[in-house]
Amino acid sequence: MPAVGIIRHHHMLDKYGFFFFRTGASYKISKASRFTGGFALLNSNSYLEPNDVVNTNQLWLYGEYTLKTKFNQNTLAHRFRFENRRLINTEDSKVNNRIRYRLQYTRPVYRDIYFKAFNEVFLNLEGKAYSQNRIFIGVGRELSPSLKVDIGYFNQSFKNYSEDMIRLGLYFNIDLIKKDLALNIH
Repeated sequence: MPAVGIIRHHHMLDKYGFFFFRTGASYKISKASRFTGGFALLNSNSYLEPNDVVNTNQLWLYGEYTLKTKFNQNTLAHRFRFENRRLINTEDSKVNNRIRYRLQYTRPVYRDIYFKAFNEVFLNLEGKAYSQNRIFIGVGRELSPSLKVDIGYFNQSFKNYSEDMIRLGLYFNIDLIKKDLALNIH
């Protein structure tokens, strides 16, 4: 059961950016591939002008397929995701469908420390096809088999706008099939 939570602030915690929470359930197809389906909630502020803040709430439904290839100790992962995104708590309820493709490379550096890099492109299924591209380059540490943390350079590019930032990520997986969950958490 994957879960991801993100809180983003701009200008050294001065302006709230967004809150994001995603979870789902995974089915392991083989040792190298799995299918995941779930939902996400997002609350976001958009700073158009210094005094003009637009706040939106979204509900996402998603399905994704992940395929991992290992060579030596390195991992190359392909992720294909379909998202159905809906504006909620608004008079103008919009729906947007998009697909995402991420190519990620992970390489062990020392013991439980790893190097990680990815590129992810987002394409809309209606209207203008190109939505955005994300690039990450950083290092991480596996704190336990079910808990990882990484930090690094992150770039998010849109058609006419690009953001450079430092990204800190915390990732945890809960295996509901194992008999004793307490043994997986240190």
